[in-house]
Amino acid sequence: MRLSMLFTNPSEEKLTIRRAKVADRVELQIICDAWIEKGFFDGETLPSDYIEQCLTKGDLPPVSNAAQENYGLYVVEFELKVMGLFDLYDGYPQDGIAWISLFLLDIESRGMGFGKSIINKITDECLQHGFESLALAVSMNNRVALKFWIQNGFKEILGIYGDLKYPNLGLKKTLSH
Repeated sequence: MRLSMLFTNPSEEKLTIRRAKVADRVELQIICDAWIEKGFFDGETLPSDYIEQCLTKGDLPPVSNAAQENYGLYVVEFELKVMGLFDLYDGYPQDGIAWISLFLLDIESRGMGFGKSIINKITDECLQHGFESLALAVSMNNRVALKFWIQNGFKEILGIYGDLKYPNLGLKKTLSH
């Protein structure tokens, strides 16, 4: 329920975040489809209807009490042009945590400092709405992503998941003022 309150205040900034709408479906799926590295790091790519699934059912964590109302898909825009997306789940793997299961920028926007700015905005917004920490899992085969997350404060290890060929590292960032 808290996620419906995130990123609802209009911003005059060039970099903005808002809740995804059905009208965003095609643009967001194009960004997902361009993420060809995922297959190399995770052994599988995102389905061709991934965004549709997120908008209608949510990308819920693998727990029995997962609920769609605890899920949010967000659009990142720079100067009103869609440049990325991420999602959050309220309460996984435990209460007080906002879980990021997807964080993607279009290819042209990578390596330009946008990721750090977006993480700072997510951190500020989640802290303001009572979250204690952010968490995620990153492929241990994806050294660039692993370095990015660690540099952005995700330094507490939650665990290692997956298998020997496609291991994922669970990371957490504690939020504080």
